[in-house]
Amino acid sequence: MKYFTVLLVLLGFFVANTSLRTKMPMNLTVLKQDQEIIKTKAFAVLKNRCNTCHATKRKLYIFTWDNMDSLRNEINNQVFITNKMPKGKKEPTHGR
Repeated sequence: MKYFTVLLVLLGFFVANTSLRTKMPMNLTVLKQDQEIIKTKAFAVLKNRCNTCHATKRKLYIFTWDNMDSLRNEINNQVFITNKMPKGKKEPTHGR
């Protein structure tokens, strides 16, 4: 579940900034709506899962709608590269 929620966050960031929208014959209005939906879901994850801890321990890194795009590389690094985040209750790895 940890990886799914973070993947959703990162997907929202990267979809908005890829060159796919110029290569694919899509209606740009629909694509923009899809990006907004993904970004809204990604922000919900940041707000509900990340900011709860950051609000007490890392006040400089509270995620907002305005700063979430600029922090996407740091989020990717902390979650997928160094595996430092998210902290807290770890998911069981048995049965995988």
